[in-house]
Amino acid sequence: MPENIAIITWWSGSGKSVLQQELEKRGWKSPLNFSTREARDDSELDNYVFLTKKQFDFKLSKGDFLENMEFNWNSYGISRFLPLLTNIAIVVDIEGREQLIKKFHADGVKYKTFFIDLDRETQVKRMRKRGDSTLQIEERIKKDLYFPTPDCILLDWLNDTDVLADIIEDSYGKV
Repeated sequence: MPENIAIITWWSGSGKSVLQQELEKRGWKSPLNFSTREARDDSELDNYVFLTKKQFDFKLSKGDFLENMEFNWNSYGISRFLPLLTNIAIVVDIEGREQLIKKFHADGVKYKTFFIDLDRETQVKRMRKRGDSTLQIEERIKKDLYFPTPDCILLDWLNDTDVLADIIEDSYGKV
């Protein structure tokens, strides 16, 4: 089993992946992410394994995903094969978080959830900067109408990723 599992979630464009990359610099591991969408740019090739729909559906039928979802006619999934004896950072949207906590509760897996608290104006700017269309932004915002539950740890997006990573690590004690 992994030592510590941090589920990092919130709205699209909140900086989840940037925070995950900071934790990886500190030795945290991340499970493989799969998608049927096109890569936005070459930098995403380190974060995703891009599959055809047929390949994705085959992996899904074998139970290879810890969580999976569809958005904008594309499929996304996180490998169920987690690195052992290490700290794990999992980045998911709100829907993915719900799937993960159901599975983790059923399996008795301990985890903590971290929400990056972000205002809508900044979210939209970030989504535009990465190339999302107006329609994609509107659809994502409709989907993101969700607020954290009391068991979650809120992270202030105004802090830099180094500070946010410190907060996550400090919540587990000395990591």
